[in-house]
Amino acid sequence: METVFKDGNLIIRPTKPDDPGGVVMSMDALAAWSQLLGTSSMAETVKAVLKSQDPGLIDRQTGENAWTGAYDGLQAALNDTASTVSMVAADGETVLNDPLTAAHNRTRTLLGLAETTEADDTLQLSVDDSQSGQAAAYQGVDLSDVDTVMQQDEAASAYDTAVEGFYASLQPKTQQ
Repeated sequence: METVFKDGNLIIRPTKPDDPGGVVMSMDALAAWSQLLGTSSMAETVKAVLKSQDPGLIDRQTGENAWTGAYDGLQAALNDTASTVSMVAADGETVLNDPLTAAHNRTRTLLGLAETTEADDTLQLSVDDSQSGQAAAYQGVDLSDVDTVMQQDEAASAYDTAVEGFYASLQPKTQQ
């Protein structure tokens, strides 16, 4: 598989034309996934996209799905209603229990992904590759290539613009 940035998309495609597989991910989608799951790298975000198993509608009455809690947590953080407190457990390990991390963790769990943990001050996605039959979906994808491609100026700029657009979409609209 090779990873390229083209026409505003991250493209992971087979190196041989006859090989199966491949995926195209828009910067808008990657920006949303990264912010809603609290991922720390584009490789982590891509792995989450490829490994996730969306359960669909969770509550028919409210319309809640796996993403509802993440959006609510992000809205609370943007409105300054979320706690910024992290607690330290008796063993000295930091416990991430703020509402946004809790929302990230609930969404990750509902999507069949592992919860957020703290390691070297970055949030890591710990996905057990044996937990699902979807492991083949990213077999052959070198996730380090994803980060390398996303460090290129054009890709990084497109991603930054997409993140800004994502947050702008969450802001209340003023009526004129």
